[in-house]
Amino acid sequence: MLENKSPIYIILHVQKTGGTTMNIHLKNNFKKEETLFLYKRRGFFNLVKNKYEYVKSNSQINSYLSSLTEDKKNKIKIIMGHEVYYGMHKFFNRPFKYIIFLREPLKRAVSNYKQQRKVALQLPQNAITQDHLSPLNFKPPKKIAKKNIIKNNKILSFTKWLNVANQKNFMTKLLMQKSFLKNDSLINVTKKDIKSAIKK
Repeated sequence: MLENKSPIYIILHVQKTGGTTMNIHLKNNFKKEETLFLYKRRGFFNLVKNKYEYVKSNSQINSYLSSLTEDKKNKIKIIMGHEVYYGMHKFFNRPFKYIIFLREPLKRAVSNYKQQRKVALQLPQNAITQDHLSPLNFKPPKKIAKKNIIKNNKILSFTKWLNVANQKNFMTKLLMQKSFLKNDSLINVTKKDIKSAIKK
């Protein structure tokens, strides 16, 4: 097969920024072998084994990408998920573009708070949040949501939850965790660091 020179799009899905809707559109418009969705609790479609598997770690992702033939790698057009990190492009011998959707921080936090309440209280989820990426069993992380939002049998206020759930500067922390920002302390992040991350 001729070498694929079309870019691979690598999308970091930041929670509560429209990623689920994007996933639905990608799944409906691309073939299974053209996409790689990386979510810990949902799993991904393993092109080598021709079945769905759960994502366990970055080293598992690295091993999987290393195991793909050039032919299989050339078929992949999009990688997307919570487990995407900067550096995945090194497994592909072609142009690449990273995409990250961000959202006004307070609106993102309020949206996350509302979803955590729904999960913790087992309220009906919006239809669009139902699993659509893999046939593996998927349950929203009720235990984590309860731990973060219920204290002494009471639902925390938004302000208290923001501190308890460690949601302050969530997007910046995530960019650090996924190697888009190098600093390991929020105090030292500069405009230059942010511009550098955006440039990546």
